[in-house]
Amino acid sequence: MRIEGVDFFAAATFPVDKSYITLVNGGWGGNVTGLSNLNGMDASENETTCTIKYEDKTWYRFRVRVTGKVIRCWVDDKEIIGVDYQDRRVSTRLETRPSEPLGFATWHTGGALRKIEIRTLTPAEVVAANKID
Repeated sequence: MRIEGVDFFAAATFPVDKSYITLVNGGWGGNVTGLSNLNGMDASENETTCTIKYEDKTWYRFRVRVTGKVIRCWVDDKEIIGVDYQDRRVSTRLETRPSEPLGFATWHTGGALRKIEIRTLTPAEVVAANKID
């Protein structure tokens, strides 16, 4: 949850293959959500960019699935990102590198986290996650 402030409040950095990437939520003034970085382009510049209006003091459920081919992300129960990252350069922005290999960050914002879960995907979940429409 964003407690106060105007920027990202629970940016999650996680491993992807031999690198790392960050799901930025509420960046660039509070509404931009996406992955930083794909081919050197941050979440405000690549095809994962979406605009979500986040309210202060409201819990949001973020979910990330990573396979050997695709990264998928949800906010609450809505899938917002499904991107094939094969043959692309995956990296993090300088500001989130201290969160590698797995961590969370805020920027000019107070945030809170709860119920963090990490698990291995089942074979059926991997097959489903790898399908790009």
